[in-house]
Amino acid sequence: MHSEVQLYFRKAKEEHLEDMHMLRTKILSALPGAKEGFEYGFPVYYMNGEPLVGYAGRQEGLMFYVMNPNIVAAYHEDLATRITGKTCIIIKENSQTSKQTILRCIDNMLTDLMNKHVM
Repeated sequence: MHSEVQLYFRKAKEEHLEDMHMLRTKILSALPGAKEGFEYGFPVYYMNGEPLVGYAGRQEGLMFYVMNPNIVAAYHEDLATRITGKTCIIIKENSQTSKQTILRCIDNMLTDLMNKHVM
């Protein structure tokens, strides 16, 4: 684990830790060869020098960032109430969107990113 990411985990809110570990595992599994770094104040994962995804504990909850807004837009129908801005998804269920739906969409986004970088 990148040293700044380790420090980020040590300083994270307890309520975010389990999901942060889960996201890190999903990312590294779905994007083999991705390099872990720390930019924008949170963990970021790169392929071929391009930042692809990251996550950050915020006051509103844990956020998952996909640096390609077109990929996020493709899931707008499923995640409309969980998308903030063009590239950010809140990892917290609400009355309209279950956590299972959020995680399924994240898995699909990671697959989309991997396919984009393999081609």
